Amino acid sequence: MSADLILETRRLEKNFGGVRALASVSFGLERGELRCLIGPNGAGKSTFFKCLTGQIRLGHANGRVFIRGQDVSGWSAYQIVRLGVGIKTQVPSVMNGLNVEENLWLSARRVNDRDATRAIVAEVLEQMSLEDIARREVGELGHG
Repeated sequence: MSADLILETRRLEKNFGGVRALASVSFGLERGELRCLIGPNGAGKSTFFKCLTGQIRLGHANGRVFIRGQDVSGWSAYQIVRLGVGIKTQVPSVMNGLNVEENLWLSARRVNDRDATRAIVAEVLEQMSLEDIARREVGELGHG
């Protein structure tokens, strides 16, 4: 395994009754790489991501998932989230009642201490040019 490989799957298999959603999917993602999965409805894209994030738990016979070299096959979603891995679904969701900065804080704080979280939130606000709306409640803003 390459030192830069941050995500790897080996022979992922998933069936739903008689429907085979994943058939021996082996995949690798290196640090800094950007990949997209495309395909028609029912091709297995969502199933693949749910296996990566523990939303669908894998038995040992269903293949393996590695994050930064650590075998996370069979882990719960909350354990994988603690490694900083999650899904952003097609339907945007934010925490209404909180402002932009607070929404970012919740995401960053899951896997960082207070000081690191503060720095990350400031960096994201600057990178995304959100400083002017950082204190606005997200329910007041358009998103998508």
